[in-house]
Amino acid sequence: MTLPTPNSIDFLNAFKNFSNLSDNAVVLSIVVSEYILYIIIMVLLCADFSRKTLSKVSLIPPDRMPAPHVYQLTVTTGAMFGAGTTSRVAFQLFGSEGTTPIKVLNPGREALVRGSTLHFIMPVRESLGEVMSLRIWHDNSGEGDTSAWFLGNFLVRDVEKDAVTYFCCHDWLSEDKGDGEVQEVVHATPKEGLRSFSNVFTEATTNLFYDHQLWTSALVAPPGSSFTKAQRLSCCFTLLNTMMLASAMWYQTDDTTADTKVYNLGITRFTVEELYTSLMTALTVAPVNLMIVQLFRMEAPLAANTAEMSVIMQGMEKFSPKKIRPPTKANCQGARKKRELSKKSASTLKELLLLFIFVAVLFYIAQANNDQHIFYEKRTLSTTVLRGFDEIRTPDQFYTWAEEVLLPTLYPSTWYNGRKMKFLDRQFAQNTESFRVGPPRLMQVRRRPDVSTWKTGAGLGWSLSVQNMSYSCWRFAVPDLLNHTKFHTLNSTNHHSLDLPLDYDSAVSFFRALKDFEFLDKYTVSMAIDINFYNPSLKLFSVVHLVLDHSGVGELGFERFVDLTAAAWWDECLAHAVGIVVFINTVALLRVVRFSQTIGKLLALPGIMKDELLSFLVVAAVAFISFISAGYLIFGTHLKSYSDLYHTTFALFEMMLGRFFASDMLEANPLIGPIFFSSFMICIFTLLMNFLMSIVCDAISADVDVDHDQDLAEHMWSSVCAKLGLHSPPKKEVQEQGELKLEKLQENLRVIQEQLDESLDICDSFMPSRRRYNLDKPSTSSTPQCEVKIVIQHAEDD
Repeated sequence: MTLPTPNSIDFLNAFKNFSNLSDNAVVLSIVVSEYILYIIIMVLLCADFSRKTLSKVSLIPPDRMPAPHVYQLTVTTGAMFGAGTTSRVAFQLFGSEGTTPIKVLNPGREALVRGSTLHFIMPVRESLGEVMSLRIWHDNSGEGDTSAWFLGNFLVRDVEKDAVTYFCCHDWLSEDKGDGEVQEVVHATPKEGLRSFSNVFTEATTNLFYDHQLWTSALVAPPGSSFTKAQRLSCCFTLLNTMMLASAMWYQTDDTTADTKVYNLGITRFTVEELYTSLMTALTVAPVNLMIVQLFRMEAPLAANTAEMSVIMQGMEKFSPKKIRPPTKANCQGARKKRELSKKSASTLKELLLLFIFVAVLFYIAQANNDQHIFYEKRTLSTTVLRGFDEIRTPDQFYTWAEEVLLPTLYPSTWYNGRKMKFLDRQFAQNTESFRVGPPRLMQVRRRPDVSTWKTGAGLGWSLSVQNMSYSCWRFAVPDLLNHTKFHTLNSTNHHSLDLPLDYDSAVSFFRALKDFEFLDKYTVSMAIDINFYNPSLKLFSVVHLVLDHSGVGELGFERFVDLTAAAWWDECLAHAVGIVVFINTVALLRVVRFSQTIGKLLALPGIMKDELLSFLVVAAVAFISFISAGYLIFGTHLKSYSDLYHTTFALFEMMLGRFFASDMLEANPLIGPIFFSSFMICIFTLLMNFLMSIVCDAISADVDVDHDQDLAEHMWSSVCAKLGLHSPPKKEVQEQGELKLEKLQENLRVIQEQLDESLDICDSFMPSRRRYNLDKPSTSSTPQCEVKIVIQHAEDD
């Protein structure tokens, strides 16, 4: 095996040929156009149209000093369109040892652009302990599409303990997207949840189109990504040029010879040279481009002892920004329900994906051996061996067809130009690429005559020998066959078989002897011809089985007939079994998506219309059987498609689907043919089909409760629409007026409680001993204290 080598460049003479650039003007114009297009797009992408945004590292000032405990927050915004926001975002962290006050990420309404990963430094007075939950919201003050926000991940890192807590949200905080809530309560995600299928799948697919796909992200990349659009465009430009370079390196003329081995995997074909060239091209292109992409994606990690953080700590503001109160009480039950729906939808998608892969593999197995050349092979054999076979009506026509069509096709001796065939070529049927496997075989089925009216005894032709037992035996004898070395006297009760000779002259004399001694007579029920073929180029066996109902020594080849009928029958059984399995598993895909109301009602249709459908099937079966019987009796002796009940059923079923045979019926029987066709179309095609459609439509319009999960269906549909950037306002339940007043009162009480707590903390920091003394000493004025106690009691009850 000689592997191809790459083309070489003569650098000493390469720059001396600029005067001959016109010889390859197409390549030169493509390269120049590529560079010009790259420069134009680069200028457009480098234009800065962005609004005021937060810096990569920002400070969240503490409410009171000192604040020795520092937390590092990392907030990720989604990369899809409309994910960024200019609304003011606030949050609270809840830990095992404390709770943070309300903190604001962007007090000046700085933009949290889509695809951004921002770091915040949050000093606090005391440690929160183990951070367990996060409550985050915004005031919906952004303009237009910037009012909504898609929160990806929220990471909390305790700088002192180096403990990291993850909050995986991946949801919209918006009034018209997602669940219609501008706040979210997120519980800490455990390590098992980070490695779960739902979280990994969400992380892998959320930003696939906007960030991970190199070619599309060059135009739609998020502005907050550290991998800018200009860098992505440069990577695409480098990838395109290295691919062009690799193509020039391995460009060679197609010198594939006949000895080149081609490997066929079913879905593709390749040679060793092609595989080697593809591998070397990949090794040339991939390392360079992967290295450039990874260098652009690299980002220095944020550490607590960096100079940037020290400057931020020194520049703390002396006051806190205005706090943003949460709009309503957090819907913890809704968050829990959404989390359960997300897990359930992930499980459903996983099951659907696995079943779809199984069905796809099953489809491939079912179609792997179905070569399109099989159709051409069948058509070739039909137009050669079966030419004129349908016109046989009498024994004389059969013998004439055998001498003029069958024998010249099976035993060719000359080419189309008159040249004599070689020894091996005579085994191939004329005008085909298949050779005979064994000799053709004649099989006759005879009925027993009345023995009392039949002359018994031996002789030429058919004779009936009455045995001592209760059955008789046929015998057929002619002089030419008795002298044939491979002839065996037929001796059977009702089935008789003959193998044709392997040379043309013997076969001709064989058929003439059969004709002279009346091999086909009035006692013949049917006669069949079986011929086996093998196509070496397709590795395909073919069986030709010709049936006529009542209405050799060679130089090379198989001497005995090889019966492939059973193998062909089992092959048909396998094909039907595989088809049934494919159908059942394809329908099983609907079982996975039964949570949809439409699919659930579709699966419930058979149960809804079972009574009406059973009555209809009885009437339709009686009518169809009647037409089958009538068609077989009327056209059975004139049309092949009505030769038996099976073919008649198939022909009428095709007619019911719209494939008509009106002209054939008219030629077969000009009087009854049009009447049969018209009555069938009126009764079956018009009346019964309309009855069936009426039954189905009534079942569909029936108001029947089906077993489906409407919440899961709406959640999955909204998730798909969100991936595509489509959103619809969520359905909100109308609450009673009393509930709204109670919720507003509870919110006011919670605000009062927070203000009182802050006031007490400030007093405690300035006068701790005075406050402790006042608490120990009984008070003389009871009215203000009673009011305060009442307010605090209500707040605690809240």
